[in-house]
Amino acid sequence: MYYKRRIIAAFTATVTCASALLMSGCGKQDDNIVSEDSLWYSTTKTTIGQQYSENDDIQTFSPTYLGRIDDKLIFLTTCSYYRDAVSEYDVAAPFEQYLYGLDVYGLDGTLISSFDITQNLKDCDPHAGGEAECYMLSVQGGIRDDQALVAINDAEFIVDEDTGEVVSAQLATGDGSGAVEDGMFEFAGYEVKLYFTFENEFSDTQFQITDPDGEVSEFRLSDKITMEDGTYVDGVIYKGDDKAVVKLSDYNWNESFYELDLKTFQMTEYSGETGWFRDDFFDAVYFEGVGNVIVNQTGIRKLDFEANEKTEVFSFDSCNINRYDADNLLLLEMDEDTIIMTSRKYNGNSYYSDLSGESDLFILIRQDSNPNAGKTILTAASLDTFDYAFCEAVCRYNESDPDHFIRLENKYSTEARYMNGELDSYSEDKNEEYLESMGELSTRLMVDLLSGDGPDLIINGGSYAQLNSDDYLLDLSDSIDTDGLFTNVIDASKQDGKIYQLPLALTVSGIVTKREDVAPDQAGFTFEQYEDFVSTVCNGTDPVGIGKIDFFINAMTSVCHECVVNDNADFDNAGFRALAEYVSENVLDMPEGSDEENIVFVEPVPSSQVSAEYYPNLSFDYLMFVYSDSISDIKVMGLPSPDGRGPGISISSSVAISAKTDQIDACKAFVNMLLSEEIQYAFGRFDGTTPMRKSSFEQAARESIDQYNDLYERYSRLYTSAEIRMLGFPWCEVDYSSIDEYESMIESCSYIDSVDPANAVIIREEMPAYFSGQKTLDEVLILINDRTQTFLNERG
Repeated sequence: MYYKRRIIAAFTATVTCASALLMSGCGKQDDNIVSEDSLWYSTTKTTIGQQYSENDDIQTFSPTYLGRIDDKLIFLTTCSYYRDAVSEYDVAAPFEQYLYGLDVYGLDGTLISSFDITQNLKDCDPHAGGEAECYMLSVQGGIRDDQALVAINDAEFIVDEDTGEVVSAQLATGDGSGAVEDGMFEFAGYEVKLYFTFENEFSDTQFQITDPDGEVSEFRLSDKITMEDGTYVDGVIYKGDDKAVVKLSDYNWNESFYELDLKTFQMTEYSGETGWFRDDFFDAVYFEGVGNVIVNQTGIRKLDFEANEKTEVFSFDSCNINRYDADNLLLLEMDEDTIIMTSRKYNGNSYYSDLSGESDLFILIRQDSNPNAGKTILTAASLDTFDYAFCEAVCRYNESDPDHFIRLENKYSTEARYMNGELDSYSEDKNEEYLESMGELSTRLMVDLLSGDGPDLIINGGSYAQLNSDDYLLDLSDSIDTDGLFTNVIDASKQDGKIYQLPLALTVSGIVTKREDVAPDQAGFTFEQYEDFVSTVCNGTDPVGIGKIDFFINAMTSVCHECVVNDNADFDNAGFRALAEYVSENVLDMPEGSDEENIVFVEPVPSSQVSAEYYPNLSFDYLMFVYSDSISDIKVMGLPSPDGRGPGISISSSVAISAKTDQIDACKAFVNMLLSEEIQYAFGRFDGTTPMRKSSFEQAARESIDQYNDLYERYSRLYTSAEIRMLGFPWCEVDYSSIDEYESMIESCSYIDSVDPANAVIIREEMPAYFSGQKTLDEVLILINDRTQTFLNERG
């Protein structure tokens, strides 16, 4: 089924010059102190939809925001009942198969009323002689003339939000043809409705455009462009000057973009850059006086089509919202005093379906004063994204510490560049651009740290070994109690016996295979062992399967510590040569286009089908889902290396303290908060990683198993094992013993899986000449050494 969220005029009614209003009071401030006149919004977070979770007959539910009437927030919740796995819903009978709830919430997030309006809708169905023949279900909604509008397929109902009674009903298309409303967008006085049609075995989209004068015009997409069957409209964004950008997709994952003239209805291929905004079609909301806005970890941003960038409208520095939550928010309402957003409730599970439909409602209210005024600011900068657990710790610290306030900074993050549209995530050269950006930003951070202009805290820089120096970071060895932690991980992260970047959570990189296929005491592979493993156990197919250069860079982590020592580059060593020669002689390049779209599907693997597979970021929850019935019979092995070492440790979250900070005690207090039982548990339960504290890992893992087994028990009564796997549900009961086995595997790891991004760029550029036979290894090593040493000298 294909759903669209409807953007409605009530969203924009109270917004006037929001950009200027929201940023008022945010002038130049003291860099270290929260000023008295700084902008501040209180944050209320409420879970909505709990009444449906308590209904044992409901399998899943989905709330849709209709809009605001006075101080009431109106939601339409569509619920589906349990059914047989192989039967199909009869979408032509939407009032028999589904429950529809009209839910009214106050601006404080409290539930005012909840009505089951299913029978009321059925009694007022405008189709003559019963429901129309229909081939898909579409549930839309909005606010029309200060009343709730519910649109199901091509039927529209006006519902009294105070009683749940239907006031009126009509056919949206007027002819009862069964055309399905597939989205509605309002901007700059225009209303654009989309209807999905299917005639003569050909799918199409009908546009119905109402201009600012109320004139209605209609046309078919197929009349404007040459299109294949299966092409559909995947979003419409207004770009200004009576023109909109239309995103088209098809069932083969192809995307194209057209400019629609809203006056002449001509459609031409869009000639502008799309990489900076093409992922925002679903989440962009249009506000009069502002434009199209989206929400990400930094705040609320406007899509600026003149500058081809996302400009800030509101910064989340002005509230205490969890930034991980913020990255998944949809903006519902915005004016100078109130911001209302929602997202599906984050339960920390991303591998299997638990069908929870609960959502979180975030209400931000402007305050007369900032309760943090006078606090000293600690700046925490991430080299990656911000984790849920870390952000939760920041929120709690900011609420509880009377003297300090942590402000988050992402100017050193390549992920933030993509998020803010500074880099094109669809570029053909994305891999190279990504590594170049990481190298550039890490170098900028090093320069800032050295000069004293850098952040107080550095987050998620654990893979950047070049930061590990007294010039940049404090040694935390005497600041933390390692009792109860994975000390082998801490030991592996040390540089010259010092803890510069403290691991907070980790994943594992390695090859999963059957225990019986490797020796009991074997942790990884030498090159000879791996060559034999591929030819015998794997029948000649390399389980890593990522091509020569990516294989080389991934496996290079086992030898890179020998290549740069004390800022002296020397890649001409036995380990580097052995790896290069193995890759050149044994690893095949990927066929052109084989990694197109980079789409990854997480599918369970029954014990009878287990084969060797490479995973760059393994977690307990992932293994539990994919290998549910064989988790005790598999083993995680290290990539081939000169000494056959075990799996690599990928530091998914880390913290460090700047050597130049003048707030050492406050920073150390926060670091120890990150190691607390509660925050460490959050890393394991909500971030899909292994926390550094063993007891927190064990607690999170037990709860994951309990949740997994409860869901398996529920669905195993309804479906066969094959049907459960097909539907993505937990599919086999898991035993607690797997926790100890996974913990033992973590304790066997001995090295950090990381490469200096700047070195990786140089190697990625130079090594293909050797792999293709254009240059000898000696020639390439000279170039790599020279380029790396030059870079190291320039960096500092």
